[in-house]
Amino acid sequence: MSLVARIDSPESLGRAIEQARLLRGLSQRELARMLGTDQKYVWELENGKSTVAIQRLLRASDILGVTLLAELDEKGADQ
Repeated sequence: MSLVARIDSPESLGRAIEQARLLRGLSQRELARMLGTDQKYVWELENGKSTVAIQRLLRASDILGVTLLAELDEKGADQ
């Protein structure tokens, strides 16, 4: 089964990242290590901290009429 979420804000992006991480049984620290960053970054991302890059991505998608979707595949959680 797949879950689909529309990404239209830093908060919705953060919720999707958090759901995917939890679905795969990862801690914030583990995900941070995989990303080559620290746990604080993952916490900020999941809690909807806005960055210039995220704002530009969202603005570009809005201007161009592109809908950003996050699809969480529960079957892929074991991989």
